[in-house]
Amino acid sequence: MPNDDSLKRLLKLKNFFQSRERNELKSLATDCWVDAFVYEDELMLDTGLLAYCFSKLLDKRHIVESSEWKRFSRHALEELSTSISFLEKSDAGNNVENARELLHSLLQETESLSQVLGRFVRSVVEKARLKAAAEMYAHGASLGVASVFVNAPKREVADYIGGTKMQDKYAVMPVNERLKKIRSLFGGG
Repeated sequence: MPNDDSLKRLLKLKNFFQSRERNELKSLATDCWVDAFVYEDELMLDTGLLAYCFSKLLDKRHIVESSEWKRFSRHALEELSTSISFLEKSDAGNNVENARELLHSLLQETESLSQVLGRFVRSVVEKARLKAAAEMYAHGASLGVASVFVNAPKREVADYIGGTKMQDKYAVMPVNERLKKIRSLFGGG
């Protein structure tokens, strides 16, 4: 079941997409992925995936100047508005599921657009899934849990993480160093 922030994040997604705020979309994606993992919120996950995809597509001039993009962006804004309307209704049960279905469908449409117009080695949605899994892994999820949650192949997530500087950013302190640090804090030298 989505938490209360799902609606707020979806509103931000729509606003950032409409105003083409690429950096805000990337930041939103990361926030969504971490919360999606914490709250087991698939709606939040899809919101983050879309935020990342939109930011990457907006980076490509040949995409945003195309007639396909113009049609896609109008449709995407309509779908986001409808999803928001579903979540704003008091009867949350079916409305949440309806919003999830719309976002999932929009992800598939984004995938199709990426394949038609993109010049990417891998599709923008695949890359978003890898980044989402890596972010969840960096925040404590196991590689397997993160991979399953975002629907990305575990081996590709591991390869992606291995190709980043994530290990440097989230370096783990060896056990013996942790014990020394704890002992020094409690006067045990």
